[in-house]
Amino acid sequence: RTLAVGGDPDHDWPELFAETARVLESGGRRFILDLDRVPWMNSRGLGRLVALWKAIDDGGGRLTVVCGNERIRNILHIAQLDDVLRPWASLPEAFRQFPALPGESR
Repeated sequence: RTLAVGGDPDHDWPELFAETARVLESGGRRFILDLDRVPWMNSRGLGRLVALWKAIDDGGGRLTVVCGNERIRNILHIAQLDDVLRPWASLPEAFRQFPALPGESR
């Protein structure tokens, strides 16, 4: 499931966790979070990403992110989240490199 977000990670992502829970309940396990419309990231945004990753992991799923913004990719690297979130530069690259689990649809 591709989840696209934009704007301020503090206030503009209110439905993200509810949508993720719905998808997990319906059997979805592979999540690609598109951050291309997110203009900046601070510690609170990083905390939200970690909380989202944990919720998905606890539900048996996997999360990766798409982020073409080099500044945000660098922040993920400095925070050592690039090993966990495996950021990709584009959605097509993420779909190619982050395969669906057996029995799961793209």
